[in-house]
Amino acid sequence: MQELKFPNKFLWGAATSAHQVEGDNSNNDWWQAENQGLLSHPARDAADHYNRFAQDFDLARELGHNAHRLSIEWSRIEPKPGQFDEQATRHYRRGTDSYSPPFHQPNLVCGNMRLGKQKFPRNICEIRSIL
Repeated sequence: MQELKFPNKFLWGAATSAHQVEGDNSNNDWWQAENQGLLSHPARDAADHYNRFAQDFDLARELGHNAHRLSIEWSRIEPKPGQFDEQATRHYRRGTDSYSPPFHQPNLVCGNMRLGKQKFPRNICEIRSIL
């Protein structure tokens, strides 16, 4: 069998979706669908990544990951149109600040699942100013 070789700067990692791993995302339309019995596998507390992100990132490092892509549950940051939750914003900042070697800079996704009941920010500059 031929041995596979990857470039030295190859990024090994994982990706997570906020609603699927954080748990208790009660302000979005997926949560509503779950509670109406429309989904066969509700997230509920999921993996509780919202509270355990530091331990999860430590485990990823132990597995040799040097990259991670995560999503932000926008309905936590902006629970109502124009109303921003500073505690949620600080939480996501702590999460991305916990990226340390060997992780590269955080790869954030704000829209791989549903975004809640309100309109999504117009552009990435608006997101950066909030986060």
